[in-house]
Amino acid sequence: VRPKFGTFKLPSTGNEIGRFAHAFDMWLSDMLTMHVPERVVFETSVMPAGHTTPMTIRKLTGLGWHTEFVCHRREVICNEVNVATIKKFWAGNGRAKKPEMIAAAKRYGFDVKDDNQADALGLWHYTAEKLAPGRNGWMSLGPMGGAP
Repeated sequence: VRPKFGTFKLPSTGNEIGRFAHAFDMWLSDMLTMHVPERVVFETSVMPAGHTTPMTIRKLTGLGWHTEFVCHRREVICNEVNVATIKKFWAGNGRAKKPEMIAAAKRYGFDVKDDNQADALGLWHYTAEKLAPGRNGWMSLGPMGGAP
């Protein structure tokens, strides 16, 4: 089963956390209600030194915290995966840049619109191969593809 994927953009709210958190909560709750997953996996927030404001740090860490909370409340398994782990698995390099992640998605036959979609597919593939028992090898590249 090939995944459905896309991009959801949270509102730009400056220093206001309430509206930002509400938008994320509504989206996450809707996704869980519509798809009823047994597992949710998200990537660890990356906060580059010197380039992240305290408010951005609060928002990013809040996304992970809230995801785990909502999943716990709904009895959905929730995992967090380091970004470098996803990049190494998907693109072969733990420091892969945006174009490399997009290229990896295209090697697997996905028509991604941006690096966010490529990252999400890399996380999805990692989850299917490493965290979901009994799914190993289900998404091989075949003779024309290279190993991720």
